[in-house]
Amino acid sequence: MTLIEIVSEPDMRSVDEAVEFLRTLKGVLEFSDISDCRMEQGSLRCDANISIREVGSDVLNTKVELKNLNSFKELQKALEKEEKRQLELYSFGEQFKIKQETRRWDAGKGKTVSMRSKEEAHDYRYFPEPDLVPIIVRQETVDNAIATLPEMPKAKKARFMSQYGLTDKEAAIIIDDRALAKYYEAAVAEGGDPKTAANWVLGDILRLLKEKDLSAAAIPVAPVALVKLLGLIKGGQLSTTAAKEVFEEMFVTGKSADTVVAEKGLAQISDTSEIEKIADDILDANPQSIEDFKAGKKQAAGFLMGQLMKASKGKANPKVAKELLDRKLSER
Repeated sequence: MTLIEIVSEPDMRSVDEAVEFLRTLKGVLEFSDISDCRMEQGSLRCDANISIREVGSDVLNTKVELKNLNSFKELQKALEKEEKRQLELYSFGEQFKIKQETRRWDAGKGKTVSMRSKEEAHDYRYFPEPDLVPIIVRQETVDNAIATLPEMPKAKKARFMSQYGLTDKEAAIIIDDRALAKYYEAAVAEGGDPKTAANWVLGDILRLLKEKDLSAAAIPVAPVALVKLLGLIKGGQLSTTAAKEVFEEMFVTGKSADTVVAEKGLAQISDTSEIEKIADDILDANPQSIEDFKAGKKQAAGFLMGQLMKASKGKANPKVAKELLDRKLSER
């Protein structure tokens, strides 16, 4: 395992900017296949320095290092709390209490806590290493590396928005995880509708990954299997509600959509004669709702539709059922 330490200049002027910088850096490292950047597993950690300066001044005051932050959420909280702590000390004339030191973030207490002081440069143990020789990288090597870089997150996000019609927020969430972006694009390549596939990725897939504590790289349902499930919905063989139940079973067991549908008897009813019979039974059992509908109470039709879907155990094709119900209501 190789350790890479990246040190930036003090160019960031706000907590939000610092967090966004780290998100951008994570994306570059991840999409360049340098690291999986799973912060919760230690693949990426952040040490953040923060100092306050007076408005109009170019002088950065005493800096404080926040050590070993392991999530964007905790980085945001830690920097905000440390910024507030330093501002309060300056406002009370107690800036002398701000020392050049390393502090840790105590998430439970919601504050930064002193770990150790670093007053002078020698405390950082800077010293030359005689066994390390200079590394000279030729410009040709740099140019070749740049030319062979894969598509970076910013460019991918813009493409997902223009090519697939995703919103800024939808594209941002998907490209935030390289494996998720790869899965999504594979589903679209298999023939999935871009917006529909995005809805499933952002909804059921992310939900199940969180519930099962899995990474996007471990999604157990192949993109082509998801697309086949979406095809069953589009073809009228499966309702969206039933499809969600099917997908969860596929996610847990690895079974195909057809197998789960057959085992659970979830195939959607599109046979008009079967739905018509259910509709007649519902109308016969609810004469008052028919009278309410004729009296102008449109919600009565919604009630009857709900009863029909309940009687069919959610299997009735909603479009066919509504058309039949509307026709029969107008005839009575």
